[in-house]
Amino acid sequence: MAKKGMPLEADPSILENNLRFVKDEFEDEFNNIFQPLTQERPSKVIKPTTGFCIKAFQVKNGKKIFINICHTDGIPAPIDISETDLTEILQSDEPHSYKVPMSLSDPRLATDKSGKQETACDIAINTKFFKKIEKGGLFQNFFITLIFEALDNKYDIEINEENWLILKNRTVFGTLVPHRIQDRDVQKVKEYNGETGAGETSNNKKPLIEEIAESDYKKLSDKRTIKPEHKLIQETQNGEVNKLIAQFQLPECVSAAEIALNVNDDRLLVECKKHKYYFDGFVNVFVDADNCKSHFDLETKTLTVDLPVLNKK
Repeated sequence: MAKKGMPLEADPSILENNLRFVKDEFEDEFNNIFQPLTQERPSKVIKPTTGFCIKAFQVKNGKKIFINICHTDGIPAPIDISETDLTEILQSDEPHSYKVPMSLSDPRLATDKSGKQETACDIAINTKFFKKIEKGGLFQNFFITLIFEALDNKYDIEINEENWLILKNRTVFGTLVPHRIQDRDVQKVKEYNGETGAGETSNNKKPLIEEIAESDYKKLSDKRTIKPEHKLIQETQNGEVNKLIAQFQLPECVSAAEIALNVNDDRLLVECKKHKYYFDGFVNVFVDADNCKSHFDLETKTLTVDLPVLNKK
């Protein structure tokens, strides 16, 4: 699936050198929620079970890659919907609204029976959802498209979608690796799925499904949202862009805790569900997501996101 989003428009003639990230009583809370953190978070190691193996080919070099689809109860299941529901979502204006919790291992070399080394990667999902996709049909096709997109986005591995197959006589290529999952991310997905405790399910499930370690995405049932006023400032050095500064006006927000912010390599998502603000945009450079900073100014009601640039696309 192609990435969708509203492109941010940069004005290279604007340069604001007086932007400062002033510490106040809200900043620590803000950074804990939004900034990628370097300190350890509570996590658990899961050991998935083999499922099936996909043999595919990379677009850039034509080399093979083996994708091991495995499963575990340690990852939450997405909300159970029918093929009719999925069809309606995929045909809507927001086909990416339906997200599947998953964990991707880093690509690695594994040795086949003849001693030849090939690239392999494991993708772990919930066991219940695995049973749904292993039957084939729309859910399997949707999921395979989703993982091809995930490999491209996360590891820059573009898969030839016209040349792949599920191996009939092999459930795994190489050996599955353990996955480390943050308890915070798992708990967040469970809460949005309406789980109130171990083995308990709320009757008021919220139709939100998240990828592990990804942002808080908009509910499928969300009504009309408001695009906040925004601007993107780029700083240059020696003719090269070295930093982007994104600013969003959120006049109804009274606390940084009301705002959700997600920054990926080239994507910026800002959302405030309480006041229905929503912005999802892509930029034309790679940003250093691990070192970005953000601050919400209570006086001006302005969210400022400092995005160091790695290199141009």
